[in-house]
Amino acid sequence: MFGRGPEVEMFSSLSPLVNFPVRVVLSNLWIFSPIVSRLLSHDRATNALIRTTTAVTMFQGGVKSNVVPSSAWAVVNHRIHPAQSIQEVIDYDTMIINDPRVETQVMASSTPHPVSPASDDTFGYQTIRKSIQQVFHELTVVPGVLVANTDTKWYLNLTEQIYRFTPVWNRREDIPRYHGNNERIGIKNYEQTINFYYHVMTNSNIERVEVHSHQEL
Repeated sequence: MFGRGPEVEMFSSLSPLVNFPVRVVLSNLWIFSPIVSRLLSHDRATNALIRTTTAVTMFQGGVKSNVVPSSAWAVVNHRIHPAQSIQEVIDYDTMIINDPRVETQVMASSTPHPVSPASDDTFGYQTIRKSIQQVFHELTVVPGVLVANTDTKWYLNLTEQIYRFTPVWNRREDIPRYHGNNERIGIKNYEQTINFYYHVMTNSNIERVEVHSHQEL
C-alpha cells in the first residue's frame, strides 16, 4: 500500500533533514516507492504504517484433546490502511482463505477516516505544530500515520481537521506497555504534556489572545 496513503507526505517532509543519498530516495518516491516499501516491511513498527494490519484475536475449535472438532471459529481484527476499503480487505481475506467451506462475516467495521490536511495554511495542523515547537524545542514536525483507533470518529461530521497526537516520548520497549503491564509516563514528560495542551488551547485562540512564550508550566 505504500505510495497510496498519507505516509508519502510524512517521508517527503523528512527528506530535507536526511543525508544526500536518502534525500534523493525520499524526494523521488514516485520512483523509489517499491524499494522504500520493501525496507519498511522488514520492521514490525514501520510495516504497520504501509499496509492493513491483521491480528487473530480469538480462536476456538474443539473441547477435547483426542476429538477432531466438528466446527471452529476465529475473530480476525484488521486496522485498515487509509488507502484501502473494507470490501478490499474482505476480498483479500477470502482469497487467502481459499476454502468455500469457510464462511466469513463482518462483526463490526469502520470505514478508514479521511486524511486530514497538513498544509501551511491549515489552521488546526499549524496550531499543533507551533505548540509542539514551543514546548519541545528544535524538533521538526511532520504529518504521520496513527495505526491505532481513537475516539476521533465522533468528530468526523464536525470538521476535516482531525489530528491524533499525544506528546509522549516513546522508546521501542515502551510499545508493548500500551494498555498492558507497567504502562507509564515520565514525570518530566507528564509536565510537558500538560504544557503542550495548554499551548494548543492558547494558540487556538490566537486571534484574541497573545501566545505565551514560556517553556515550562
